[in-house]
Amino acid sequence: GNTGGGSFRWADSYLEHYMLVKNKNDFFNTTINEHTTIFINSFLWSNITIEFISKFKKDLKFKMVIPIHDYYWFCDKLYNDYNQKIHNIYLKKNSTIPTHLSNLYEIVDKFFVSTKTIYDNVKNLIPNKYYNKFLICSNYWSDNYQNSFILPTTKLSSKAINIGCFVRLDECKGLEQVNFLRKNVKTYKNYTLNYFIVGDNIDFYKDNNYSFVQLVNKYNINGFLLLNKWGESWCYSLSKIILSNLPVFYNNIGVFKDRIKNN
Repeated sequence: GNTGGGSFRWADSYLEHYMLVKNKNDFFNTTINEHTTIFINSFLWSNITIEFISKFKKDLKFKMVIPIHDYYWFCDKLYNDYNQKIHNIYLKKNSTIPTHLSNLYEIVDKFFVSTKTIYDNVKNLIPNKYYNKFLICSNYWSDNYQNSFILPTTKLSSKAINIGCFVRLDECKGLEQVNFLRKNVKTYKNYTLNYFIVGDNIDFYKDNNYSFVQLVNKYNINGFLLLNKWGESWCYSLSKIILSNLPVFYNNIGVFKDRIKNN
């Protein structure tokens, strides 16, 4: 499948040896047998389907693991129909799952989920006969940031508080909420509130610690916003924010409930 999203980032960080399979031709050109474990990121923008993978799993006896990064694996359409509404599927309780998803759940050996909150959300979406296929692996679904992270050197001035929004804003990640704050909350006590939003009034940072801290220092960021409309299942931006030791104003939903301590 495709290489977008946090599941592939996680696998890429922790799997020392793997072959990337994006389509059926790649599959046929890869040695696969009963000793092989296949991690499936998604079927988006690929000609690989449930029917295809099911047939070869039966013949080749490989293991199949699906990491749950968002709720893509619980939506009705798995092929080339990615949209923001995927992120709020967990709000649907005890919905009837389509036949094609039942077929997928039958052949999967394990689902990896990041935290107990995500597991509890998923339990509302699937029949309980599949619960034993889920593994909570927060110790593994982590980030290789700690060893190389250099703390920012920002300081609070006497006149302004600089607030950073260092995520790519969309409906899920709080575009509406952040825009509301920018328009309506411009001061706090004797301070002016300045909002620095990547992709809007400042550039994006490269996805590494050094670039993140550089941007924090450049704009003297004093704290962050994570105002998600719907809960996330990991959030790599949060990893860097936690390590920065700077405060974060956030909506206590999704994985934030597990990852942000003393909330």
